[in-house]
This record gives sequence, structure tokens and C-alpha cells, in this order.
Amino acid sequence: MVAEVVGDLSPFTVRFERIGRFPSVLYLAKPAEPFRRLTDDLASRFPDHPPYGGAFDVVIPHLTIAENAEAPLDAMAAEVAAALPIQRRVSNLEVLIQTADGRWHGHWRVPLGGRR
Repeated sequence: MVAEVVGDLSPFTVRFERIGRFPSVLYLAKPAEPFRRLTDDLASRFPDHPPYGGAFDVVIPHLTIAENAEAPLDAMAAEVAAALPIQRRVSNLEVLIQTADGRWHGHWRVPLGGRR
């Protein structure tokens, strides 16, 4: 079913140019599109499984660098900022699962553009 959602989305290049922060999270900010559209399409297809369990009214596309209130996030942000911009090709959707211990693990990958 996930493959049907991403089947028409062609691989694309993303450029990370800035760092963002949530209270205990450091992240690379993503350009909103096509991530927002992909998130909306998946949420529509799987309404019983909203992004982040429905905890947020607005989903901000991002790539988490660190999630830890005790981590030296300011120092980490300075190091990462020195390496920006970062550009990468996106050719797969990777599905992660969170286990009982709170850790995230790659579960499986779905290639973008698999249906043509």
C-alpha cells in the first residue's frame, strides 16, 4: 500500500541549507515540498496512523540530527552549520518503526517512482 502512494513520485534532490530546533531536538530543515505532499498523501491513505500519532497540528518536514535534552545541541548545531549546505538524492522512502525501548529502526524501503 505504501508503494502505491510513492509509486508516482520520482526520485529528487534535496538541499539542506539551515538548522532548526525543537526544545530537545536539533534538525536539518527540509524544503517543504515534496515532503509535505508525501506526508499528506500517506496520512490520507492511512488515516488511523497520522504523523507523530496526531500529536501536532502542523507537521514540519525535517531530518533529525539529535533528540536529547541533555545533549550539547548548541555546540552540535555550530558543527553542523559549518558543513552546510548538504545536498542528497532521495530515491527511497524508508519506513522506520519505534520499538518498546523508544529506539527507531529501519523496517523496510520503498523505491520512489516504482510505478510508471
